[in-house]
Amino acid sequence: MQLHSGHDHLEIPDGMRERLEHFRQRVWIVKIAEGLLAALFGLVLSYLFVFVLDRLWDTPTIVRVACLLGGMLGLAVWFPMKMHRWVWRTQKLEQVARLLRFSFPRLSDQMLGIIELAHSDFEQGRSHELCQAAMRQVDEQSQGHDFSHAVPHPRHKRWALAAGFPLCLALLALLLVPAAGGNALVRWLMPWAHTERYTFAQLEKLPDKVYVPYSERFDFEATLKEDTEWSPETAKIRYGRQRPIETERAGEKYEFELPPQKEADKLTVKVGDARKQVAVEPTSRPELKSVAAEIVLPAYLQYSHNLQRDVRGGVLSVVKGSNVKIRAEATRELTAASFNDKSISVDGSTLQVPGWNVTDNTEFHLRWRDNLTLTEKQPFRVSVVAMDDRAPTVLCDKLARVQILLEDEVLSFDMMAEDDFGVRQVGLEWEGIEDPVKNPHPALGETVIAAGGPEMANLNCRASFSAKSQGVAPQTLIVRMYVEDYLPGRQRVYTPEYVLHVLSPEEHAIWLTSQMRKWFRQAQEVYRQEQQLHETNKELRALPTDQLASPENRRRIETQAAAEQANGRRLGALTMAGEELVKQAARNDQFNVATLEGWSDMLVSLKDIANNRMPSVADLLKNASTAPATPSDKPPTAGSPADSQKPSAPQVGNNRDQKTGGGPPPEDDGKPKPPIPSISDVESSFNDVPEKKDGDAPPPKSGAGKLTLPVTTVMGGGKPQEGGQCSAQQEEMDEAIAQQEDLLAEFAKVAEELQKILDNLEGSTFVKRLKAASRRQQEIANDVNKSVNQSFGVSLKDINEESKLASTKVDEREKAQSDDVYIIQEDLQAFFNRVQDGKFQTVLNEMKEMRVVTHLRDIGGQVVDNMQGRAIAHAEFWSDHLDRWAEQLVGPGCPGGT
Repeated sequence: MQLHSGHDHLEIPDGMRERLEHFRQRVWIVKIAEGLLAALFGLVLSYLFVFVLDRLWDTPTIVRVACLLGGMLGLAVWFPMKMHRWVWRTQKLEQVARLLRFSFPRLSDQMLGIIELAHSDFEQGRSHELCQAAMRQVDEQSQGHDFSHAVPHPRHKRWALAAGFPLCLALLALLLVPAAGGNALVRWLMPWAHTERYTFAQLEKLPDKVYVPYSERFDFEATLKEDTEWSPETAKIRYGRQRPIETERAGEKYEFELPPQKEADKLTVKVGDARKQVAVEPTSRPELKSVAAEIVLPAYLQYSHNLQRDVRGGVLSVVKGSNVKIRAEATRELTAASFNDKSISVDGSTLQVPGWNVTDNTEFHLRWRDNLTLTEKQPFRVSVVAMDDRAPTVLCDKLARVQILLEDEVLSFDMMAEDDFGVRQVGLEWEGIEDPVKNPHPALGETVIAAGGPEMANLNCRASFSAKSQGVAPQTLIVRMYVEDYLPGRQRVYTPEYVLHVLSPEEHAIWLTSQMRKWFRQAQEVYRQEQQLHETNKELRALPTDQLASPENRRRIETQAAAEQANGRRLGALTMAGEELVKQAARNDQFNVATLEGWSDMLVSLKDIANNRMPSVADLLKNASTAPATPSDKPPTAGSPADSQKPSAPQVGNNRDQKTGGGPPPEDDGKPKPPIPSISDVESSFNDVPEKKDGDAPPPKSGAGKLTLPVTTVMGGGKPQEGGQCSAQQEEMDEAIAQQEDLLAEFAKVAEELQKILDNLEGSTFVKRLKAASRRQQEIANDVNKSVNQSFGVSLKDINEESKLASTKVDEREKAQSDDVYIIQEDLQAFFNRVQDGKFQTVLNEMKEMRVVTHLRDIGGQVVDNMQGRAIAHAEFWSDHLDRWAEQLVGPGCPGGT
């Protein structure tokens, strides 16, 4: 071995240096391999951990970051430490020599000594040859050792095995399931990236968040992709911490039905190894807060604007031919809508349905979806009813179906017309009832009451009709009110028929007089009924006390009270009817004021009888039906012997009884009152006249009394009342009978006055009836005169049918006029027999002597025989005579104006 020397300085032998450097390189290789294999083990192991976790669940980002950092610890920490320990700290040969201690401790020390000698000039200066020999010896000894296996604690093979197994697993995963392995590798290398986890069960993308109906069951659907490698038979879903719900695969879908939810939470879907989470927020469904229809009406209705209708009720009624548009507004922004399953446009929260023409009934439904993907709970359905333009209606108020009307009187009433769109106008039509005698030329006409408008659905107006202003002669009219709308070709709509008896003042006076006569006969019936009740009451009062108090007679008295009340009500109704007759008469100037005032005064008296006096009698009778039969504390009011000691009053009548009763008691100390005249008959009887006893009560003091109706008394009848007193029941009966006598006397007085008024009115009606007959004869003369040119000079057989028909009608009119005059003549005879007034006799005799009834009938025959000239002359002649007879009847008691 050759030693290097420079300036006698010894160096480490070249062989030993080479062997140490070779050993250092070996150490570096082994330890670097150990570090790299350990780092690779950590990295592959962390990857496999992520791969396995991804098969079980969607590994969160933080776990994947932790796995990556954990796997990189070997490379980032362990490997640098290895490099520092075994590379950085083995740069010098003495550091390398120390590593040989683990395998060659003695040689290591020797080599460290040689290295120190080589660096120590002091030792070399002491013995240069000795140092050189030592170096040579150690160099020689090192040549016999193999340092390649002297690496301290070599673990590279273990780390190779440790890293190789997971590496093989990783490579196997990448080879067998490259999609899953590659996906796990990407998610492991870049955990912060939003790389979706690969699963063998591949699902279509699910939304991150869904909105479901609030507190309603909802469906959720998960669909497998076409390229899925695993199609599990079942899947599970779980809402928050609630119990999972499992369902079976249907084709490539899993359909879940979840219970109603109110709180927001996560929805977890598990399909094989696939795990998905969806945020769920229960929200109220979108609703339509307004649904309106814009209706364009047909042109004939002439509307200036379109109609707006709220159709939230689900029914829309429109007239046929209209164009309808629907506009609805929802509670949220909309993304889609449909009309009868056809898509329509939306604008924000509003949907608009294009217009369509309505010709028939139809139905439609609306659907919508909002910006939260929620739909309606159920479609909004609307029924469209296509209606015909309904006919208008018209009503009348304050108008009687049958009414009497003076020819110059104005009839006012209310009209109410209604149409579904617009009333055009309302009016009135009249048509006279044809009568060959009384109305051969009936009136016919109409007038517009008020005009409406296209948009005037209701028309209320005040209508009036006056026969005189419309040129209508007195006659009976059929009146109808009508209404028109805007539908082309529609006929008028009418009210029911109203009958107006249009009368002249004279005819009205005749009619009203007959009505008053009917009214008076009804009043007389009430009077006769009251007389019958009075007689029955007196019969009951004549009964002995014990019989009067029997249950049967008490019921009779109660029946009398009810009958009295009923008769009073009947009289009250008659007085109201009488007041209406007075109002009717006040409309006619043919009635003078004095006559109406007299009639009104009599009605006031009858009203007092009906409302006050007859109810008072009924109350007394009712009290008598329940009054006790015991003697009253009051003195007797009638039949007492004390009456005989009074000064005798003037009396008219016959006393056929020669018996005398007990003597009169002493005269009262008080001054006697003047007696009242009376009319009475006293009939004899076989009954004994009761003697006056000492214990009999004195008679009551006689008052001024009152004038009563004639009384017939039967002497000795009835058992005298014990103690000379009447029972309470008898006193009530006495009072009732006395009041009834008073009201009957008043009633009789009123009836007498009314009879005078009616006689006066009836007498005046003959003037009016004769005047009316005179006018009709003049009308016949005028009608014959108008048609005389058509048949004058023509033989009877050559007269045309039209003329013959006209002649026949005139003949019928004259026959009817003859009958009317005959009735007037008969009524005049009956009236004269009742009043015995000479002027009536005079007129009656003239009518009979001149045979007016026969001659009037002959005029019709003259017309039929084509003797119009003679007929005209005779008709005018009798017209003058009838008018003259009417004037003869005008005078005291029968004025021309009653």
